[in-house]
Amino acid sequence: MSTDRPARKPRLLAFTDVETTGLDPFLHDAWEIAVILRHDGQDHEHVVRIDPDLTNADPEALRISRYHERTAAAGWVWDDRETAARRLHALLDGAVMVGSNPAFDAEMLTHLFGRYFNQPRPWHYRTIDVATLAVGSLYGRAAERTRNDCDASWYGKVARAIGWPWRSYTVSQHVDIEPPAPEDAHTALGDARWARDIWDAVTVPDAFYAASDEQLAAMAGDALSRMHRGAAVSVVLLPPVTGSAVDLDVEALAEGPRFVRTRGMSRWHRPRSGTRYPQGRVVYGCWCGYGVGGSERAGAFLAVEEPPPGELVCGTCEGRAAGAGQDDSPTGRPLVFSPRHVAPPKNCPASRSSVLFQELPGGRVGRCLACGDMQPLRAMGGPFNPRYAIVQHPTGQALVEPCPFHRWRQLTVRDGRVVCACGRETTP
Repeated sequence: MSTDRPARKPRLLAFTDVETTGLDPFLHDAWEIAVILRHDGQDHEHVVRIDPDLTNADPEALRISRYHERTAAAGWVWDDRETAARRLHALLDGAVMVGSNPAFDAEMLTHLFGRYFNQPRPWHYRTIDVATLAVGSLYGRAAERTRNDCDASWYGKVARAIGWPWRSYTVSQHVDIEPPAPEDAHTALGDARWARDIWDAVTVPDAFYAASDEQLAAMAGDALSRMHRGAAVSVVLLPPVTGSAVDLDVEALAEGPRFVRTRGMSRWHRPRSGTRYPQGRVVYGCWCGYGVGGSERAGAFLAVEEPPPGELVCGTCEGRAAGAGQDDSPTGRPLVFSPRHVAPPKNCPASRSSVLFQELPGGRVGRCLACGDMQPLRAMGGPFNPRYAIVQHPTGQALVEPCPFHRWRQLTVRDGRVVCACGRETTP
């Protein structure tokens, strides 16, 4: 008689994030859910979008996740609620859910699944929070250094560095993982990828230490270049567009290396944009939405012309970089990708503005200060936002130069000149 036990189904990792209309699972709905399922060392990305009930929606939650902006974008499609729930239930069945505050995500999914399943919590009972995991790693380093140096002050250094309550973005940076770029933060897939990278930074050995002798030789030949200062510049970068405030001493980079990553990342990424901060710190925004930053503390910024043989490369970065014309297609097939906010907008950014025009004699026509065209002036805005403004109109030939960080999205007038709201000059 055989005493062999049947092989257990392997526990898959499910890097998960849920965007919701608020924080109360009884009042609010999940509207975007991403699951990155890791199986046999390969990551498979899944995203579903479920049209929520906005009756009790929290306006702040919608603002943070840019709900109205994102769902109004061209190409946005809602999935059928029941079909999406059944797909997600199958993906998470038996998996270990990993994320940033996955207990919250699990609670929101439980209420979604409860409409269709008797077992609304199909995942493994122990979810894993990457911030807690990373903090444990940092305190583990403090314990090791305390033993080596006979100096218990390391615990206090960690506590001061990560704050209390723990700030997930700060914790992430202390394990050499940059938070998602502004355009990808608070999107389900962007945050799921971020959680995946923190997990890998803590649990997966750096390729340098896990490499064979042959791989080390290849790295030593031409692969590793620290902190960008020694990296060969080889590709043109796009502007680092953001909706956040940017100090005037921050510089947008025009060129950068072909591939970058930190020591904690499991794969190489393609830089889309680059920013140099005071004291020389450089952060690259990648095509997939992640940031790769170098600092004196991290000290592990890697930049190469070509990744060492056998090392992973981010497929999203590779495809988008080729599709946008930054580099040749890795497949040999023509790829197309159109980055947002790079080309001038179809409609002038001064459209419907009450300040970006110069009124001409007669009061019916004004010269647009953004593009130079003559356009009608009208009363508009209704009782709640009444104003006298220039009408919506196509972008003219004399459009001002864009801000490297905000493009044409935050134009205003100061001392009779058109500038970006951040203070950077624009010239026609």
